[in-house]
Amino acid sequence: MELYLYWIVQLCGILGIIIFNYALLKYYTDPHETFKITLFIQVTAFSSVMVYILLIPFDVFASVRHYDEIVHFTDPILGMAHKVTIYDLYFICYIGMIYMCFIGLPYSYFYA
Repeated sequence: MELYLYWIVQLCGILGIIIFNYALLKYYTDPHETFKITLFIQVTAFSSVMVYILLIPFDVFASVRHYDEIVHFTDPILGMAHKVTIYDLYFICYIGMIYMCFIGLPYSYFYA
């Protein structure tokens, strides 16, 4: 039961971060800006950094409760079992931040 609470709080936190970053960037962006892709990439970049920071308390929660895996599911087609751990979530956030730093943000600024 606690694992469902974990995911509800995590998803609400991520949604709150995205809404906050969108409002913040929309307020400080030039109103005559016509390229929406730059706003989207900026919101995604800020949100990926904040979500990475948000993972730390959830990592502590999962460690204290001795959850080795966060999600465990079986692939219906191949019948293989898969599991997602906190380490996997950290890895996904690292990949997202590296993409935003070296590809996403520079592309959006040079595109605009």
